[in-house]
Amino acid sequence: MRYIEKINTEICKRLQKKNDTIVFGQNISLGSCLSGLTKNLDLIKNLDIINTTNCENSLAGFGFGLLMNGKNSIFFTKQLDFVLLSLDQIVNTYNQIRLCKIKNSFTIFAIVVDSGFEGPQSRLNNLSDFGSLAWINCHTISTHEEVNNVLNKQLFKPGFQIICVSQRKFNKLIFKSPYSKISKDKSVIQYSIGKNISLVAFNFAFEQAIEISKKLEKKNFSVSLFSVSSVLNTDSSLIIDSVKKTRKLIIVDDSRTIFKPFDSLLRRLKNLKIKFDYVVFEKKPSLESLKPNKDDFNIDIKSILKKFSKDND
Repeated sequence: MRYIEKINTEICKRLQKKNDTIVFGQNISLGSCLSGLTKNLDLIKNLDIINTTNCENSLAGFGFGLLMNGKNSIFFTKQLDFVLLSLDQIVNTYNQIRLCKIKNSFTIFAIVVDSGFEGPQSRLNNLSDFGSLAWINCHTISTHEEVNNVLNKQLFKPGFQIICVSQRKFNKLIFKSPYSKISKDKSVIQYSIGKNISLVAFNFAFEQAIEISKKLEKKNFSVSLFSVSSVLNTDSSLIIDSVKKTRKLIIVDDSRTIFKPFDSLLRRLKNLKIKFDYVVFEKKPSLESLKPNKDDFNIDIKSILKKFSKDND
């Protein structure tokens, strides 16, 4: 099944059970239905659907107003970058609301425009910065298992959260594989257990992490592969336990945020006085990245081999 089909199917299933939810956004039941993300919402009986104009700050305010009045709502938006226009509501309005005992949810479900050749207004790919700035739960979806984990745990979680999907993955087959372990908060999935290297994917970089893992295994490295779907307060105990054994860590992050979730992981490892070597592959903000281009994220496997091959046991 394609990535976008799986996510759309699971959203519809959950809204059929929670059809008292109000969903809104530009053309969510018209035209492309946000490129398939909100397809068939109009078939859900008694679901309130509002097709809106583009006015992100007002729409976020509308969602917070519904939240204060005991209503569940989801704001579907076609570009995460435009959610920046809602920062006044996300920071100031929600800070007032979060002090109350909220039993309902407001979720912004946004598309990260990361497929290349878009204009500069769509290229930040900076979900983590929202979490850092406003102390809010932010989550990404990359794999089949994360679709279920994130939607089950976060879509109707009391309070406010942002969930993001990757435009680059829309028409690709979604990764599905048996996993070995999962963290208690379901934000970290371990797909393989290896003794030589711990490999961790952040944001939407799991695709690159799989390629690295395959190449390393051809060179006789045994790899523990992880996918992280949350930005704040991640239960990283599985990763830490793995690094204690492998003493080697590879981090892959395709976001262009200033606040990097993997920084907190590195701090925790260093505070625990764990001796380990690590390599980080990341996209960084730059003027060049704002120009229309392929937006490729290429990994130099030779640099990994050079750093770790001497110690491979």
